[in-house]
Amino acid sequence: MKYKRIVVSHYGGPEVLQVIEDDLPEPKQGEVRVKILTAGVAWGDTLKREGWAGRSVQPPFTPGYDIVGLVDKRIYSPTRADRSIYSPIRERDKAKRV
Repeated sequence: MKYKRIVVSHYGGPEVLQVIEDDLPEPKQGEVRVKILTAGVAWGDTLKREGWAGRSVQPPFTPGYDIVGLVDKRIYSPTRADRSIYSPIRERDKAKRV
């Protein structure tokens, strides 16, 4: 199965945004896969794309961390309800239950 995403290929203006198609990854033990319904891109993402936010994020990367989605597949034994909210965290891009 395939999915599409936006990638910042190198620092610059909007012209550096590319749509790429990848194989849909399978979650590993202790992970979930989320079907993204909508995503937001903030001003900070623009600064990162242009290289103004330091070099903490190196291209290629996918901008946007504000998401709304549904858990599509999970590989864990839940201790709570199946419907949960997850939010990516800047530190190592791990997901966290909130």
